[in-house]
Amino acid sequence: MSMNTSMIVNIVSLVVAAAEEVPSIVATIVKAVETSTSGTAPTAAEIEAIFEECQTLNTTIQDS
Repeated sequence: MSMNTSMIVNIVSLVVAAAEEVPSIVATIVKAVETSTSGTAPTAAEIEAIFEECQTLNTTIQDS
């Protein structure tokens, strides 16, 4: 159990660090997780497409 907790803490730390650099990364991760919980893991291309979509949305928000 402690290994799982440690792994989760590490993952959350990485996500927080990534979010500081690239704010749209959180939305990208959420969409990727939603895809994976539907029974099929997202491909690298799907994750890249989600990331681009999130970056575009982030830019639109920043510009408004």
